[in-house]
Amino acid sequence: MAEKKVFVIGIDGATFEIIKPNLHKLPTFSKIVKQGASGFLKSTIPPLSPPAWTSIVTGTNPGRHGIFDFFAETSDGYDLKLSYLKKRKGKAIWHILNENGKKTVIVNFPFTYPPEKVNGLMISGLGSPGMESNFTYPNSLKQELLDNVPDYRIDVDVEEFYLNHKSIFVNDIYHLTEARKRAVLYLMEEKDWDFFMVIFVGSDRLQHFLWDTHLQMNTSKGAIRYNVILKYYELIDSIISEILQKLDENTINFIVSDHGFQQVKRDFYINNWLKSIGLLHLKSQGSFSAWLIKHGFTTESSNAVLMRHAHSKWYKILHKVIPKRLISFFALNLSNIRKYCDWHKTKAFSYSFTGQGLRINLKGREQNGIVNPEEYNDLRDSIAFKLSKLTEPETGRKIVSKIYKREEIYAGPYLKDAPDLLIQLNDGFAMFGGFGNDIFSNKKDLAQKSTNEPNGHIWKAAHDINGVFMSFGKDIHPVQVEANVMDIAPTILHILDIPIPQMMDGNVLRNIFDTNSVLYNRLEKIEEETRKNEEIEDDEREILTKEEELEIMERLKGLGYM
Repeated sequence: MAEKKVFVIGIDGATFEIIKPNLHKLPTFSKIVKQGASGFLKSTIPPLSPPAWTSIVTGTNPGRHGIFDFFAETSDGYDLKLSYLKKRKGKAIWHILNENGKKTVIVNFPFTYPPEKVNGLMISGLGSPGMESNFTYPNSLKQELLDNVPDYRIDVDVEEFYLNHKSIFVNDIYHLTEARKRAVLYLMEEKDWDFFMVIFVGSDRLQHFLWDTHLQMNTSKGAIRYNVILKYYELIDSIISEILQKLDENTINFIVSDHGFQQVKRDFYINNWLKSIGLLHLKSQGSFSAWLIKHGFTTESSNAVLMRHAHSKWYKILHKVIPKRLISFFALNLSNIRKYCDWHKTKAFSYSFTGQGLRINLKGREQNGIVNPEEYNDLRDSIAFKLSKLTEPETGRKIVSKIYKREEIYAGPYLKDAPDLLIQLNDGFAMFGGFGNDIFSNKKDLAQKSTNEPNGHIWKAAHDINGVFMSFGKDIHPVQVEANVMDIAPTILHILDIPIPQMMDGNVLRNIFDTNSVLYNRLEKIEEETRKNEEIEDDEREILTKEEELEIMERLKGLGYM
């Protein structure tokens, strides 16, 4: 009997909110929903790409793999560093498969730069400095890739969106996706593999910037933007069809997203709120950044001004004259609260611009911590209580859905690195660190003034905890399931008849298998020895240079993650 293979298609930010109402326009998705397994894929808390994708490929929770956000604190103070490959603990599924003699092909997986040494191929995705970098393993694959797909790129140029060239931005995403498809089809045909995984990112980029499906669906502008997003799903649907046609009956296909999406009607700037209740303080003098914040020049206000005037002549002139690095440096300083907080008075702060976490300025842990350990739990309880009572001024609707202490949702040796409180907001709200002009920003404000973009953060939609899960192939039967991102890795190992490490938190999704199949009736193999959490080590891997790190930071800033 031929051995099983697995093909995973990752669609960053894919949501059933778009898929289900449009199944009549998405024939491949419709076929899989009818003939295969499908349902929500519960993301991590918070539902951010770095922890979620890492949980998908490690089968572990963030307390075990150590990735909680795009960024992590440095060991010597309040600065941030990229939550990067060096930080990931435990082995990704491709390393486990390689140890068991399987060949793997990984395309466009985020935050795998420098690319990892594998028995097969790896093309790094988001988090790579750019096309000039060595973003493939082996290095020779880069030239082969560009010889066969000369227009291959790692990610979209978001700068076109900021320049108000939305049609260029959208077409760029379509083109990027088509090129990625051609790369995948080439590698499928030309390379040996037992496990293949590719991530498509255009859905995430489009939905963040061009969602507009609820408030403005009755307007022609909203309908057009919705169609832009739906058109992308139609493109992905056709790509999945092409891939499935090339898979034999021994290959099982998975379609997964790291999180879902929901519309943002209002931004919540938690650092402004902490400041309003006396738990966060700005420096009174000596900081230019603090002076800017106090006088209303925040990341939010600067973004609003740039978007309002992006089409103007003077902006385009300045854009050419002022070095891009200078603009990036200025923006990064505004979004980094560590530059202007008074740590000798601050008790709590949001330590990431996009995360939903809050950190206590704990004595003995933080460089200038002021909260005594015996006060820690009482302060967390007090903050959680006040957040639970926080309401939207106009409607009285509660902002916060759930508040978790880190030990309530994470477990493992890296629990100590997690935010002290995790905050889940009600639908329609998005939480940001940094500083806004006020505690809340209403997305309608600027639109009512006939300007180009709404007030607040530039995103029109933010991540939702409910992602997408689908599986199709021989031995998969029609069933509705509820899965977790941690379930994907152990399920794949079970299909390939490889022992599952004891440290994996996820479960085998046995209910997706036909009850008469070997996969349903076969006992799960569990590793006899407990695998220790460890960093991925590869002596041949480069260390990021300062130039590369700044380039990556610029890209994340452009995407709205800083």
